[in-house]
Amino acid sequence: MFYNLRKRLTHELSLIRLRNTRLLYDYISLLLLQASNYFIPFLGFRYIVKIIGIEKFGYLQLANSFVTYFILIINYSFDFTATRKIAVNKNNPLLLEEVFREVTYAKFILLLVSSVLFLVTCVSYPLFRDNFMPFFSTYLITFGYFFFPAWFYQGMGQMRLAAIYNFFIKAISILVIVLIIRKSSDYIWFNFIFSLSQLLIGVVAFLYPVRKFGFRLPPFNLAKSIAWIKSGTNIFLSGLISQVYTTTNIFLMGVLLQDKAEVGYFSMGSKLFGVLQFLLMMPFNQLVFPLIARKFHESARTGHHVLKRILLAYSTAGLAISFAIYMFAPLLIKLVYGQPYPEAVQLFRLMAFLPFVISFSNIFGIQGLLNINGDKYFRRVILTGAILSVSLNILLIPRFKGLGAVWIWYATEILISLSLFIIYSRKVKTLYAR
Repeated sequence: MFYNLRKRLTHELSLIRLRNTRLLYDYISLLLLQASNYFIPFLGFRYIVKIIGIEKFGYLQLANSFVTYFILIINYSFDFTATRKIAVNKNNPLLLEEVFREVTYAKFILLLVSSVLFLVTCVSYPLFRDNFMPFFSTYLITFGYFFFPAWFYQGMGQMRLAAIYNFFIKAISILVIVLIIRKSSDYIWFNFIFSLSQLLIGVVAFLYPVRKFGFRLPPFNLAKSIAWIKSGTNIFLSGLISQVYTTTNIFLMGVLLQDKAEVGYFSMGSKLFGVLQFLLMMPFNQLVFPLIARKFHESARTGHHVLKRILLAYSTAGLAISFAIYMFAPLLIKLVYGQPYPEAVQLFRLMAFLPFVISFSNIFGIQGLLNINGDKYFRRVILTGAILSVSLNILLIPRFKGLGAVWIWYATEILISLSLFIIYSRKVKTLYAR
């Protein structure tokens, strides 16, 4: 009897160690993926700012912030809806093929819509028409995101492969940038090279599951692809609205301010902040989402228990990151951009405690509400925050510039975090009562 009990306990412990090891590997893989997406381009920033100057760097960042909206359209909400579907059906090959095919076609429809919107915008407005090549070279990156099935790798727990593809190709692109960009007029090549690297990554990452699992894309079923788009509308709108209040500040500064150097300084701080946030917190966020999805699928009580355990660790990590940003802001700006840039340091330090505030909205919103079918509540909260953010930015940026944008960012995140906490708490109590 004791032998059987010991044998069973040993088996259970080995399974726990195996799961923990896989979680650690997946976390490192997502960390590597985010590093290649956000940190590796920064290796080029230090070089590019010296060559092209702060004003042209501001134009490049304006193009990046504009194209980000189209990337969001193409990725839609599949990183949540498709990942969730894959995570709970990873042992059903027929369903995996169906999801892969339908989501791919849905992304193709969204790519066509995005391309039409991009061309119409460029033709209609002088700012985009007069600077078409920088915007077009940046827009090409959307084709890479169309091919890249991050949702599939994430749901299957195979992010290691995607991270390897991403890291090596992005690293090579830095070498190409150093070889090609030699003078100020070469600045448009910077975004173009990263667009091509993302396209190559997307194609390679797309072909791997097609060959390994034998997926076949035809036939095209428009109704099912549209159904995927409709099912993720609330999450997509939430992400789109969130993008509005987190990146529109750069876009609005580029439109409202004549001094593009001011846009460059704000971009330096916000981009570096974004890299640290995504590099250190987003891998954990993406890793935990399918896990919590499975726990809530078991029962609301189990999912809520796991979420509470994660909250303390996640918020503590956010606070540690915030203190580190504040303490090392001058050093980080100098290391990344080559010069101290006091204006950028000031703005970067003001952003320091945003990771701590954002950690609460991630837990109660993304990890909590989205996994208990609270998509519409999540969307409403984000919409309210976005309306507040954009309205205040339009009013205050012309007078307070980057400083005003940072304080508006804080006000928006605090409002969103508190609202999501209240709504999640009420909805979980309702699930317990059933």
